[in-house]
Amino acid sequence: DNGLYYDVSFVIRLVKVFVEINGCDVVKVRKVGGLIDKYLIEISADQKLKISKFLEVVECLPGFARDCFDGVYRAIDIYLESHPMIEFEESSRLCGCLNYNKLTFEVSKELAKNQRIPPRIAMQALISQQRSVPSCEYANYESEIILYCEDDKDGFLEEKEDVRMNLENMQWRVKELEKLCKEMKVQMSKFNGFNV
Repeated sequence: DNGLYYDVSFVIRLVKVFVEINGCDVVKVRKVGGLIDKYLIEISADQKLKISKFLEVVECLPGFARDCFDGVYRAIDIYLESHPMIEFEESSRLCGCLNYNKLTFEVSKELAKNQRIPPRIAMQALISQQRSVPSCEYANYESEIILYCEDDKDGFLEEKEDVRMNLENMQWRVKELEKLCKEMKVQMSKFNGFNV
């Protein structure tokens, strides 16, 4: 890939062959999924890594290969930090590979507060988390959330309130960005009118 520090194309081909041969073995594919997430974190700071290649690495595995998308989020965060000039649309495209339902609660909170993540993405992650958090009264007592809730119900309610506040903050940020976008369109149309 002309100058890429990592031979990403080779890794993608290797993983695709592995999945083709071992695709039915969930345990093996998940082990490779964990390795690929670590690889993503490793390569994401590479200045020459294109978004398309990053996404190819994420998508070269089947959906069941990852129980959790926290590693993918970490890689995206490193990528966005290492590529500060990336355009808004491109960062949204990059974040589109996240499965919000497979993010842990803590990572969803971090994502919501992350200024590098587009507000709509942060809102989608928070909404997804709110849907997946069971209430203390009705949840199955075998779930980890219930154990947490029984041990520290106030802490759980506080975190739930924190998520709600973050969601409201994200909604406000989206409205502000939409206003700014409208203003920019008006200014651009005025500018284009002068150049005719």
